Amino acid sequence: MLNMDEIKNDTGYIKELSEFRTHFVIHCPSCNKKAVLSNGRLFWFLVGRIACAECGFNKEFDENSSYLLSTNEGNVVESKTVLSSPKGIKLLLWYSATFKGNSIWAYNENHLQFLHDFISAKHRARSQLELRNKSIGSRLPKWMTSSLNREDIRRAIEKML
Repeated sequence: MLNMDEIKNDTGYIKELSEFRTHFVIHCPSCNKKAVLSNGRLFWFLVGRIACAECGFNKEFDENSSYLLSTNEGNVVESKTVLSSPKGIKLLLWYSATFKGNSIWAYNENHLQFLHDFISAKHRARSQLELRNKSIGSRLPKWMTSSLNREDIRRAIEKML
């Protein structure tokens, strides 16, 4: 069991969300089981390959692909529309849960573990050398970082791990 008094986190204000965009764990568009969108990023949008070990679904995802990446609750995390293929593909994140009407989501296991560790920490120190507004710690909503919700959110994340 975690001793919450000893947990500290000083990386939450250094790490950026983009550091977790190495791959995305999603629901397979074909069988709805766990699949992976490997990311070979190009500029600001997703490129890569969707692969499902369960049903064998395999789809190339390139700069001409339109997509909508969302939580299971329908909250859009990011999207891109290409005029040549406006319909695109809807991708649902595997790691997604609802907490008091709000979405908790993560791109992959590393992102989810980071959120767990950050939320669990009673002491979240900002390094005075690295004050960055693009950091995950500075971008999480207040309901998520509130000490009042800490235990419940930690449990919700642990159910997804």
